[in-house]
Order: sequence, then structure tokens, then C-alpha cells
Amino acid sequence: MELKAGLKVYLDKDIFGERILLSSGASRVDILNGIPCKSPTYIANKPWRRPTEAENEILMANKNDLSDFQIVGLVRIPDKLASQFRKLNLADCKNHSDVNAISSTNEYKQAVADTIFYYEKFASIKNSSIPHNIYIGDANLINNTFNQKEKTFIGLHLDSFERASDTREGARNRICINLGKEHRYLQFYNLPFDQMTELLGMEKVPRNGNPYGVLHTFFERFPSYPVVRIKINPYEAYIAPTENIIHDGSTEGTTHLDVNLAIRGYFKIPQQKKLFSNFFKF
Repeated sequence: MELKAGLKVYLDKDIFGERILLSSGASRVDILNGIPCKSPTYIANKPWRRPTEAENEILMANKNDLSDFQIVGLVRIPDKLASQFRKLNLADCKNHSDVNAISSTNEYKQAVADTIFYYEKFASIKNSSIPHNIYIGDANLINNTFNQKEKTFIGLHLDSFERASDTREGARNRICINLGKEHRYLQFYNLPFDQMTELLGMEKVPRNGNPYGVLHTFFERFPSYPVVRIKINPYEAYIAPTENIIHDGSTEGTTHLDVNLAIRGYFKIPQQKKLFSNFFKF
């Protein structure tokens, strides 16, 4: 199945290189990262390939697409924030105890507060950001979201933190900052959840309903639909509506632990670069 128009993808102006690749679809697996899967689990098919010119036209955002927080963006965090996080040495953490020790410091709390302050300048709803705990995970994982209760990797999925939201498209999105030593990936379908539902001819699922009937039907009916993969280098971040798109992270090809910070909010893509220096006159 060919790529369809859906959510747009934005790359910051100072980000270069081959950052966006496509799969030939997705397939069900019984074992992921060496661990048996306990429910229908789907991952992107290899090999990854460069988008065609026509696919780039479908995917890439223009200025008219940047007013909404329902967009996937790859941005470089400001030097001020990057410097604050580098000084914390989070990339050198070996375990959760190391992370917890750093997370309890005033320097870390200030870095998170400054991050929220900065990105809420571009949020559609202010004073609504919710920071997560620092994530630390293994290197070289094909897909890295792990269900602690079931003790298994879950593959491509939807987030469901925003239970209070009436709709998935109205839920907070997230910014996820790579604080590790190596790249990591965001993998996702560019189709929002309701668009998938319409494409399948299925009834709309209420926000408090189970979305996985739609997801599993989509995987099975359209196995060749391309999964998008974005490469995120250290001190870059993705902004994405992870409550509204099928997605997962990946650290495939790395050798160092994955360290990242996620913050939920209503973040738009930062565009007012001429104002950046003013934001950090504390």
C-alpha cells in the first residue's frame, strides 16, 4: 500500500543528513529482542529505504503546517539547554540509581524547568507540561518499549497517558530529548488514529475504548504500509503526538545506553529563532 497524506514531518533548519527512512511495511513477530511476545506484536520490516520524491512531498511539512501540535518534528535543542544537560553527565549513567541521584539535584530540576519554560513559548496551551522521569534503556534494541508487568517488548503501539482527554487528537503530544551518547530512532505511521479507523471503514473508537482492534486490523489488512523512521542524534529531540500515532522507539545499531527525557504538553514546532537568546536571560 502506498504512503498516504497524513501528519506532516518537520526537520529543523540546522539538521542535515539522511534522517528519514521508510520500511516496506510491518509484520507480526513472536520474539522481539530475544524475549517472547505475549500479545500480537508488530514491528517494521527491513530493509529501510530513502523516500521517493513523491513520498517526500507527502511527508514533509511547510509553513502552513506548523501552527498545529499534531505534527512530527525533529529539532535541535538550544545550546543553553544542551549545556545544562551535558554538565549533569546523564549520558554516563550506568543504571537507574545513577539517574535517580542526578534527578534529585537542583541543577537537574533547573534544567527541566528551563526546558519547559522554553518549549511552552511555542505551546498552544500554557502551564500544561508534565515531565516524565529520565528514561534509561539498553542499546541495540530493534524496538525498545517494554511492558514491565508482562515482561515483554510491545512493538508498535499507541500511548495512553492522556485518559482525561476527550479525543486522541486533543491529547498532549510530547517532546523527547536524546540525552545519550548515540543516536536513537522514532518509528511511526504518519496516519493519525481516526484516519486509520476511517480507512478501515470501522466505527470510531471512544477515547476510553480499546484502540487495539483498529491497530491489529490495520497491520493485517495493510501489511505493506510504510513505517517512517527518524534518526535523533544527541541533544536533538522529536516532538510528536504519540497518543495519536502508532509508534515506538529504537536503539538499533548502538552500543551505549539510551538516555532520554520526555515531557508531555501541547508543543508546536519552535519557529521564532530570533527570540531564542531572549528566552535565556535569567
